Amino acid sequence: MDASSLAIARCADLPIAWTGGAAGTRTFQVSQTLGATGTLVVCTFPESAGSGVIPAAALGYLTPSGALDGGSPESTSVGVSMFASQSVAAGDWTIAVDIAISLAVGIGTVVTVQ
Repeated sequence: MDASSLAIARCADLPIAWTGGAAGTRTFQVSQTLGATGTLVVCTFPESAGSGVIPAAALGYLTPSGALDGGSPESTSVGVSMFASQSVAAGDWTIAVDIAISLAVGIGTVVTVQ
């Protein structure tokens, strides 16, 4: 795999790893569009874990790229989100502070599902 492509096998677990991390969670998602129908596979892991596995059982719901809108590379995308939550006391109030950062994996990356 190079920076311009990512191949996802529907029949195999997809191991993922990241560096850094503390409190909160890291969410990985794979989304597809087929006409007016979309499929979204979402897996969330503790940020501090540093790695996780998207199971083949979840990836099996994806459609092979060749069957998506004529195989358009824009039909499948992969994203990563980081979420952190913290409660802050302010007098008699407890305020929940949620921070979310999301990004697409490799803008311009062609993602294929096999």
